[in-house]
Amino acid sequence: MNKIGNVLAMLKTRFDEEGEIMLYTLGGDRYLAKCSFNEPATEATVGGLEEKLSVRLPDDYRQMLLLHDGLKLFYTERYGGAIEFFPIGEIQKNYLLLQDIYEGDSEEFQGCIPVGHYPDIGWIVLDMKRYEKDKRDYVRIFGIPHIAVPGSFEDFIDRLIVTQGSAYWEWIY
Repeated sequence: MNKIGNVLAMLKTRFDEEGEIMLYTLGGDRYLAKCSFNEPATEATVGGLEEKLSVRLPDDYRQMLLLHDGLKLFYTERYGGAIEFFPIGEIQKNYLLLQDIYEGDSEEFQGCIPVGHYPDIGWIVLDMKRYEKDKRDYVRIFGIPHIAVPGSFEDFIDRLIVTQGSAYWEWIY
């Protein structure tokens, strides 16, 4: 199994009988959260997205889609707060939306594909220009400011789960 598959499988072992997971926060608080996982995408559906966007998606991101065509991490029924990775059907819609938002700023947005949303921070995007350049550091958070997150997509997912959904890229070491 690939790294993303391993990380998601490990996460799924932590749920209780009600499908909840205990999360611990900075400062010693804790709460129960949920995660939800969509059914896998097909190779044909992933290929159709690539064709529509004229790209070859990073292999690690493709692997996630083939495991789960969208997922939500660490949310509560009462407060929401899900870190969301869009299903393929929403990626193209959000791509067009972001093109409208960043119209006139094409250099910043050119080659970026919105694949998710981090609550209260911004869009999770794959910067395909960065990916094609060196295959690393291509995950970005489009908020204020735009943030380049070190590593690959599988590193991003791994760290996001280990930190229980924290915006670890903002931590001061």
